[in-house]
Amino acid sequence: MDSEELFKLNKSKDVNEVIKFYDYFNNSKELISWLKSCKYAPVTFHETEDESDIVVVVTIPSHKLKTAKVCQKLFKGLKIIFSESSGPNFDFARSANMGMKQALKHKPKWIIQSNDDMFEIDKIRVLVDGLENIDSKKVDAVFRNNYRKENGRTVETRHIRTLAKANPLFKLSTILGGNVRTYVKLMEKFDIDVLVYSNEAKLTRKIYMSMLMNSKRTVINSFSSFFIFNSRFVRSRKEGVFDDVYRNDTEDIDLDLYVHEEQIKHDFLNYNIGHYENFTQGASTSRVFRNVANSAYFCDKIRKNNWL
Repeated sequence: MDSEELFKLNKSKDVNEVIKFYDYFNNSKELISWLKSCKYAPVTFHETEDESDIVVVVTIPSHKLKTAKVCQKLFKGLKIIFSESSGPNFDFARSANMGMKQALKHKPKWIIQSNDDMFEIDKIRVLVDGLENIDSKKVDAVFRNNYRKENGRTVETRHIRTLAKANPLFKLSTILGGNVRTYVKLMEKFDIDVLVYSNEAKLTRKIYMSMLMNSKRTVINSFSSFFIFNSRFVRSRKEGVFDDVYRNDTEDIDLDLYVHEEQIKHDFLNYNIGHYENFTQGASTSRVFRNVANSAYFCDKIRKNNWL
């Protein structure tokens, strides 16, 4: 089966077709090689006329959408660059990277990468005043305070534990029926030995995770859907702030972990903005299985970089 046909299987809304996609790969090396060969949709830009020390990049299919108008109200007074891309080959990481490179042309102190599906909690003045009190020459990345790892209320803070294949409960889970059994077998086939979840995940998910994990755990800060960097950091990431091998998932967690493991200089900001979870990509069983490829690449990077 050629790459285009495999791509169609992977993008299918039918979970059985997505699962069938993985039959065509013998190991994680082959799967990652396919992932790296995927094409990207073209990216164009639409910019507002404002000029400011803070440039907001919004990944979006079109600046004519209702969500774009919402963003213009949310970030009123700031320069906004809508990084427009759509279609089956759309890739969030690629669109965001190109938007941030475009933002560098305006020589801002700070570049913010935001999803388009946001809603107001704090006024924009809180963001602007907060960043004015952080030295952009000394701090490369800024997390919002309610997404810091010390905050037990955090929804998006990532908990990462190493998979314990020796755990008898792991073996027990492989005899369970349905999607659980299939997913665990794919984890074994493609060397997925790290799992990620929020500390506010549902109790049933936490119980299942505990079946698969040993006691090793790392807790890290999370950007969630709102990334703040100084221009120097964006410029230093020659291949892009996000790793665009990932296809519309896991690139944010990868970046969270990179900042943690590489000890990137960061600070915290008392500013909050809302995010409609899974508004753009949606949440489905098909998407969970589609993300197996991203997880295989994520785990491969962790091993190669000696992270965790």
